[in-house]
Amino acid sequence: MSGTIQKYNTFDGIGLTAGATAGNTIVSGNTGGWSGTPFEFEVSNSGLTWSQALPHSRGMASWVCTTAAWAYQGWNLAAPTGTVYVRLYWYPTAISSTSTGNGPSLFKLREGTGGTSTGAISIRHTPAGSLIVEDSAGATKATASPGPTLNAWNRIELKAVKSSASTNAVGNTFNLRLYAGANADGTTPDYDSGVITGNTFGTVGTTLGCLWLGPSSNLTNQALMYFDNFAYALDDWVGPVKTKYWTGSVWKVTKKTRGYTGAAFRPLKIYDGSAWVDPTR
Repeated sequence: MSGTIQKYNTFDGIGLTAGATAGNTIVSGNTGGWSGTPFEFEVSNSGLTWSQALPHSRGMASWVCTTAAWAYQGWNLAAPTGTVYVRLYWYPTAISSTSTGNGPSLFKLREGTGGTSTGAISIRHTPAGSLIVEDSAGATKATASPGPTLNAWNRIELKAVKSSASTNAVGNTFNLRLYAGANADGTTPDYDSGVITGNTFGTVGTTLGCLWLGPSSNLTNQALMYFDNFAYALDDWVGPVKTKYWTGSVWKVTKKTRGYTGAAFRPLKIYDGSAWVDPTR
């Protein structure tokens, strides 16, 4: 479980953006730098802020969804592909109660690119408190049991494979894994759906093109949620956050994610012999 991360965001660097203060709105332009790969598009940033106050799963800050709104930001995949592995650390403070739908989405893989892409696969937190996989036809295809832990970090990992634009195509598969609460950094999931076949992942083509983060739903009573260490890979499961330092010849694991400048803590960067890199991925 150590996929090659293509794009990632720790949200730690947002506070280093000129004029940024805790509680400020997150926009695509202030999500990069120290944080990792800046988001490349957004449909709305309503209710999306960043926080240096706990909780954050690593480092200095987390991405916060404070209100019920159709709001999300995301990346285009490096190239349209049929297989994607996604990791998200997620801290739900309560269950989002709503009279319609399956609750707020946490992230979505989509066909095409950007904010106008079409549906494929969503991870949602339901009014019953369950974590589910929903396909583009609106069908619930898996329900995590045991479910997520409230007021704690949970790690969600998803492998999605799209090979067909047909309805309920056997070759459209996914595997959901949930590492809940105290096991958020674990190696054995609390829930593993196994490979689920026969899904509708959109009707346009045979590839996935972009990844959205955020609720992308207009819901009443949406609970406060925190997100951290969002990443995707193409070759294997991303796995838990691994913070490493460069010895001059090899990478070693460390728990350090911040350095003290004498006046304030700053995210720790490591020199690998050719460039400064963020060790928290």
